[in-house]
Amino acid sequence: MLYPSVQLMKDQLQREYASSHDPEQVVELAQQASEQTIMILVGRAVVYALAKQVNKDWNAEAVRQALSPESLSLAADDFQDALQSARRKIGVTFRMSGKADRLVALNA
Repeated sequence: MLYPSVQLMKDQLQREYASSHDPEQVVELAQQASEQTIMILVGRAVVYALAKQVNKDWNAEAVRQALSPESLSLAADDFQDALQSARRKIGVTFRMSGKADRLVALNA
C-alpha cells in the first residue's frame, strides 16, 4: 500500500521493535499491521458515512463529502490512536512464535 500513513506507521513500528526480534520479521509484521490498521480506519469511516445515509441522518451531499478522498485521507492520517492495535497484532505474533520456539526446544 502506497499511502504515506502506512509508511509512517510502519517506520514507527519498526523502530519500536527493531532491537527485540528478527529484523526481517519485524519489517514484514510492521508492514502487515500498518496496512491492516489503516484499512480498518478508512473502512470504518466509509461504513459510518453509509450508515448515516441509510439512517437518513445525512443527505446525499453530506455523504459525498464524507466519502471524498480528502475526508478518507483524514481518517487514514489520524493513525496515532490506532498504533496500539498494530502493536498488539505484532506482539501476539511474537508471543506465538516464542511459544513455538520453546516447544521445538523441548522436543529436541
